[in-house]
Amino acid sequence: METYLGDNPENVVVVHCLTGKGRTLTVCACLLAWLGWVESASEGLHLCCDRRGGQVEALTTPSQRRYVQYFSRLLDCEPLKREALLLRSVHLEELPLEGASSAVQVDVFNCGTLVFATRVALAGARSVDIVCGRVIRGNIVVRVREVCADGSRRSVCRCMVHTGYVSGTVRLQKEQLDGACNDPRCSDAMCLELRVEETAEEYKPDAAGNRLEVYESLLLDTSSALWRELLYRKERRNAKKGNTVFDIDSEEEKPLPVKDPSRDYLLELALLEDELANKPATPQPAAELFSASEEQSLDTLMQSLDMSDEEGEEAKEPLEPLDLDQLAATMESSENEEGHDFNSEFGV
Repeated sequence: METYLGDNPENVVVVHCLTGKGRTLTVCACLLAWLGWVESASEGLHLCCDRRGGQVEALTTPSQRRYVQYFSRLLDCEPLKREALLLRSVHLEELPLEGASSAVQVDVFNCGTLVFATRVALAGARSVDIVCGRVIRGNIVVRVREVCADGSRRSVCRCMVHTGYVSGTVRLQKEQLDGACNDPRCSDAMCLELRVEETAEEYKPDAAGNRLEVYESLLLDTSSALWRELLYRKERRNAKKGNTVFDIDSEEEKPLPVKDPSRDYLLELALLEDELANKPATPQPAAELFSASEEQSLDTLMQSLDMSDEEGEEAKEPLEPLDLDQLAATMESSENEEGHDFNSEFGV
């Protein structure tokens, strides 16, 4: 986006997601901080939410706000921890279960890959400690669902964390859990704990098995061009600190950071991706990931990360492809016929 904006002063970047809220605002906030137009990503998030017309807590999920904080720490050049973590167990308290015969299903994803999944019958209990014993590293998603007596599943909560910013056990209360934070069925005593301990194993991205980990390798290498760029932007931001107020309504051209070949992180990434393109992917066999009993509890839906949207609802059927030309024509026609000011409505 930065490159596109810098190519031509007339270029405009449009950022959107399904609802135009959580993911959109998260990306916009981080972009403003990356460009140095705000002092931190958290400040950028409040600015974007104010422009969107709502409170941060109402427009974003706890995990999105957590990753905005991670991004601020990254921009402050705080190195990520390189060590992997052993996830000993997932502990859940005060689950909002509806049936006495309910079971709870817990899925753990590491960099988008399912690494642990199990179902546990609770027999009326509302708290449970699920032993995992998995080594985790990088981006982690934990999804908790209730399995009802009729076999249907109901979302309970989700959370996303990055092991590079984790120190000791991660304890998340109701207000820190996606889905649960706004669910009246969840009591204030509800919590999720990721009970982890450090291992001697250093984090080594397995790009051959999971291509998403290529990005992690650049984040962890403090000698990379990406880190040189981070240091440059931190110095640039500190030099301007307190002297710049970003006016989102101003038509004045905003300055972009000066490019330098020694900090060309995009070229560095392109070369790394090109190198990986010539290597065959070697995904880990399922037999090495799950015990026989765990494999029997999995079904096809659990093989994909069917994450819920920002509203906390379960994923729906795939949407039809959006015809942007048809949408634009419809909007133009409606505006002409009804005099509706779409520019004013959407703030463009």
